[in-house]
Amino acid sequence: MKAEQPTPDLAPPRDAVNSSPKVRAVIAAGLLAVVAVIGFLFWRDDCTISKSVVADAVRRISADAITFGSDDADNRCALLFSELEREHHISPGRLAAELPKLARIRAEDAALSKMERAEAAFAGHDFATAERLAVETRDEQEKAAMQDKHKLLEALELAGWSADAHHDYGRAIGHFADAAKLADRTAKPLDWANVQYGLASGHDHLGESARSESLLTEIVRIREERLGPEDPVTLNSRSRLGAALQAQGKHADAEKEYRAVLAIRERVLGPEHPKTLRSRYDHANALFSLTRFAEAEEECRAVLAIRKRVLGPEHADTLNSRYALALVLNSEGKLAGAEAELRTVLGIQQHRFGPDHPATLSARDSLASTIDAQGRHTEAEQEHRIILAARERILGMEHPDTLDSRNNHAVALHALGSEAEAETEHRAVLAIHERTLGEGHEKTLRSRYNLAVVLRAEGRNDEAEKEFRSILAIREHGRGADAPETINSRNNLASLLELEGRYAEADKERRAIVASLTRIHGPEHPATLDSRNNLAVTLLSEEKFSDAERELRSVLAIQERVVGPENPAALRSRGNIAFALNCQARNADAETEYRSVLAIQERVLGPDHPDTLNTRNNLAETLQEQGQWREMESEHRSILSARKRILGPTHPHVFESCYNLALCLDAQGKADEARTFAQQAWDGRRKILGENNPDTQKAQKLVGKLTGE
Repeated sequence: MKAEQPTPDLAPPRDAVNSSPKVRAVIAAGLLAVVAVIGFLFWRDDCTISKSVVADAVRRISADAITFGSDDADNRCALLFSELEREHHISPGRLAAELPKLARIRAEDAALSKMERAEAAFAGHDFATAERLAVETRDEQEKAAMQDKHKLLEALELAGWSADAHHDYGRAIGHFADAAKLADRTAKPLDWANVQYGLASGHDHLGESARSESLLTEIVRIREERLGPEDPVTLNSRSRLGAALQAQGKHADAEKEYRAVLAIRERVLGPEHPKTLRSRYDHANALFSLTRFAEAEEECRAVLAIRKRVLGPEHADTLNSRYALALVLNSEGKLAGAEAELRTVLGIQQHRFGPDHPATLSARDSLASTIDAQGRHTEAEQEHRIILAARERILGMEHPDTLDSRNNHAVALHALGSEAEAETEHRAVLAIHERTLGEGHEKTLRSRYNLAVVLRAEGRNDEAEKEFRSILAIREHGRGADAPETINSRNNLASLLELEGRYAEADKERRAIVASLTRIHGPEHPATLDSRNNLAVTLLSEEKFSDAERELRSVLAIQERVVGPENPAALRSRGNIAFALNCQARNADAETEYRSVLAIQERVLGPDHPDTLNTRNNLAETLQEQGQWREMESEHRSILSARKRILGPTHPHVFESCYNLALCLDAQGKADEARTFAQQAWDGRRKILGENNPDTQKAQKLVGKLTGE
């Protein structure tokens, strides 16, 4: 679940600035107070917004943004404008339309100081200009005979947040590092903490969450000491520390941190305060990461209900709650419910912002991924293609959201079996990530992983294995052997080894993964259970059928108790048990198990879901073992038709159905038609899986038998 960015509480007080009680009171009132002060300076809707009002407004907007960075900047500005419009009866959208333009005009006023122009450019979202002018201000201060250290520090901070806002995180860290040389930790610890906060943000964006955690730990200590443990600024820092912990897979520590912040906010602010609800959201996020899905769903529904009542159904925080609930429902296998939530979000975003707004496109992107998870790959690919075109046009080719869309589109292409096109997309995204983020960034590694998956699907196993091993080495070195990303890399490598028939090597990797996850999460964690399920599948490949069945039944007993009997993971375990029974010639027992699983999948997942079709395929093979050829042939023809329609004509599962149908036809003496389907299976598998893949060789052997070669 994507962490919801904590909203700013109030600007952290500086040690030697804004010393008057009146200004300190304004700071202590937070963003809402800023809104009120700015609002009183605007004329009514039938008047012109004066230069003095613009000057004061951009100063306050930039000061708030400098303190809290670029996180959720668009939503913060939108909320500020909405508050002002409601308070002063200004027509909706006027401030959002006019103030940024007026700020950019102010940024061009040569009569102003460069720092004033930099602040205006920042408020006008011209971050490149804001950074340039702030750097020029720094240069002027460094050359001045009477250097103003505070102005120099302020210029470096604005330059840092400007670079951060236009995604140049390396340069942002450089500016904040320069600012850190000026900040005196002993004399002005709060100023020092503010600069360190900027550094923490930059490292977090670059995927360096451990460094971010280290910085935030000290920031929290200083703010607790200077401001108190219940101060909103302190609590905001603790929330961000929780996010840094969560990004490293330290979910139990993150849950503890979020729970502590929530308890304070409930006591100090009350249960329905927006900040309290944000903490409940964060806590639900941690519960989700701990795979305590039922608790996470309960929290998400509670927060959503309060936000709908208090903030309204179209408020950004309300929509974030719907997003979170949809993700939890997805993980619980409640895909129809997740889709319904996302369609509600999309409808509101389209109504509020129009079809091309980034928020609308984000909602469409999430919906497309949920559609894909239901096996509707063609529909999902078409959606991702449309979203990608819009983001390229609106945001540019290298914007992070655009790159995410290219990745998601490539994943959808892979699901359809369009491997060549998917490979092209993944390589393009990888090249940009390597250039802009560096080779060790997690997004870069994910791109390499996705490319390796496609290479594996194309039968280029040597290339795929090289990629998987390289990713594993980088993650082990940078994140440690027990990091979630490292374990995921080992799992990918094990899957490739198994695909190549190197079962002993795969078995060794699987057992190491089970040991790591059991040590980290405990024996009943869903991730641990998934790893045991994977080990059982490897045991089946090694023809250790009784060992596999015993492992699967142990896993299933825990899954049914922890996540429920109708969870997709539990159903997959039951399907694997049926397969193990079939391998032991206990065909009647296998058929009973498959039919029971199939009935639940058709009701819960739908008849066209890939898991449902896989169970139908396995049931048909069980019927084959019992000699029920006519029913088996009918099933295989139906499954083949559905897979072609849903997955596309070149998906590996399509060729699996061709092979199974060929076997069935051959057993009934329908040699000519059997040869046709066997040839399709062999040709397709050679192209996608490679000549040496065991499934390819099985298809080749069948073609040889049917042609007499």
